Amino acid sequence: PVELLRQIFLYSLPDQYWRFQIPPPQLVLAQVCSYWRSVAISYPELWSTFIIVDPIKRHISMTKLWLERAGQHPLTLYIKHLWPQCEDALVNTDLIIGLLLPHAHRWKAASFIFRFGIQSSLLAFPRSELPSLETLYFDVS
Repeated sequence: PVELLRQIFLYSLPDQYWRFQIPPPQLVLAQVCSYWRSVAISYPELWSTFIIVDPIKRHISMTKLWLERAGQHPLTLYIKHLWPQCEDALVNTDLIIGLLLPHAHRWKAASFIFRFGIQSSLLAFPRSELPSLETLYFDVS
């Protein structure tokens, strides 16, 4: 049954953000067979967690895809940028945050870890439009 397969899919996701996997499990599950693909793509909860470590250009298109497939499901975000000397990662991080900010009303949990200071895109952080937010973590050390 679809419900059982969906539960199995959820158990395949990392339970902690530091267990980042390449490729993401969502994409692996969607490539097993056409049935799994259709179940995975139609299951918003599977796509509602964003784990992005040291953003590269393809993370921008992946963020768009995750947002599309997550539908209106509450979002959990883990964005970590540890290498300040990588100029592309700075730009990519800003672009990704720019994509996520319009969906801030859906954020359930958000974790931002930047080892070089605050991202300029976070200066536009919504101050009053976070009705779903339960957990917010900033580390800019």
